[in-house]
Order: sequence, then C-alpha cells, then structure tokens
Amino acid sequence: MTIQFDYSGKVALVTGAGTGIGRAAAVAFGKAGASVAVVGRSQANIQETVDLIEKAGGRAIAIQADVSHEDDVKAAVDKTVEAFGGLDFAFNNAGVEQPATAVADISTDEWERQITINLTGVFFGLKHQIPAMLKRGGGSIVNTGSGAAVKG
Repeated sequence: MTIQFDYSGKVALVTGAGTGIGRAAAVAFGKAGASVAVVGRSQANIQETVDLIEKAGGRAIAIQADVSHEDDVKAAVDKTVEAFGGLDFAFNNAGVEQPATAVADISTDEWERQITINLTGVFFGLKHQIPAMLKRGGGSIVNTGSGAAVKG
C-alpha cells in the first residue's frame, strides 16, 4: 500500500538534508508537491539533494547552514519564507553521533559539539520556525532523535 500526499502550495524546511534520512525526506516532500528548503553544512551535498528534487519535478533551494549557530538557523528560515512565501513543515533532522565511548573518555569539546548540534540546534529551529508557521495559521514540525538515546 502506497500512501500519497499532496503538498502542493506548501513549504517544507529540512535540516540535515544533504544525506540519509534528511535527503530522503526532502525528496519525498518535493515529490509530494511542496517547495523545499534543503538545509545542511555541505554545499555539494545539499545541492545534490536540490538536483534530485528538481529532477523529480519539484521546487527546492539549497541553504548552507550550521544548526549549532542560531544566526544560521534564523537566516535559513528567513530565506525559506522569502523564497516560497511562508513555512508549513519543518523536519529538524541535523545531528551527529560518535562511536560508543565510555563517558570518562569523551572530551568536553566532543560533548559540547553533540549537545549544541543535537539539542540546541533543534531549539534554534523551533524558536524560529514556530513564528514563521504561525503567520500562516500553523504547521507541523518533526524533530529526529537518535536510536542511541534509548540505550545507555
């Protein structure tokens, strides 16, 4: 059974959209008719995702941003609204992992990197996405968590 959605006239912003789950979600939004803001750190990767969306007949823009920097996240939301007229969906998918490591062996820099990207980056997204969505009457946001979060 294939579930199909029609998101024509809708706008989606996907972080971590240069590879993996983020890329798959961005392409799916595009195939369903949404205009897609493809957000990620690697210009080459996000441009490849944009190309896939456009090849499938969708509209997309590449926005290079690091979710650990609030100014980048705000700019990504602002560019999305400017390009497509609003924001209806957000998928806060950007994240990093590290190999399983004993807590005593994790450096403070690595800890702060993971917290800033995986948690604070989602907060920055919500902080700027929600007001943009409310201007259109609401929207939907999905935040990805890692399977690593369910085991110690």
